[in-house]
Amino acid sequence: MTNHEDSPIPRRWTFDLTTAEALVDGRPLHLTKRQFQLLHFLASHPGEVFSRKQLIEAVQGPDYPATDRSIDSQLVGLRRKLGSLAGSIEAVRGVGYRFALRGDECRNGTPIAQDHDHSQ
Repeated sequence: MTNHEDSPIPRRWTFDLTTAEALVDGRPLHLTKRQFQLLHFLASHPGEVFSRKQLIEAVQGPDYPATDRSIDSQLVGLRRKLGSLAGSIEAVRGVGYRFALRGDECRNGTPIAQDHDHSQ
């Protein structure tokens, strides 16, 4: 496993890119592949707001035949699995979604990450 210190993902969130497993405080989230991809993408860009179209393109590719509402459905399921951390994914009215950071997920205002990829 490689720990990418320059990654913006908050330290309590761990993403294993080889197994597509996400953990929070060491506990697995049991996400679908799409949910993992969405959460990893959003967490990799904390605070940035993405439109539904941008999320679809980032996770499924630009030619994927998905509607805006399909991403909403994926995010509803993801938030449900996040439980008390569902607020980490915020809807920005009229714009899209973002991964929101809380104070305990940052050090001196800068997010700290754990992003693992066994292929390196």
